[in-house]
Amino acid sequence: MKIELDQSEIHAALKHFIEDKGFQITDQEVDIQMIAGRGANGHYAQITLTELEDTPDDSSVAVQPNSMLFPPDPEPSEESNDATLDPAEPALNFDQ
Repeated sequence: MKIELDQSEIHAALKHFIEDKGFQITDQEVDIQMIAGRGANGHYAQITLTELEDTPDDSSVAVQPNSMLFPPDPEPSEESNDATLDPAEPALNFDQ
């Protein structure tokens, strides 16, 4: 029998393994680094558990778009002639 695991399956198995060893990982960030050693060192995994910081509930946080990325739409002015462009004239003039 041959069993093949991809990286996500290996990570899931390692998380299950460390939970079975008594580590609580529900409020932890689990970082797993797979390392391929040379010769007798073989392959191994380095697992780092980092406690997650308390974050506010998403429903209580109002997200505002960055005004530099999303500037407000300009108000049309009466001086603006954008609506009265002559379709016969080119919008861009490269002959200047």
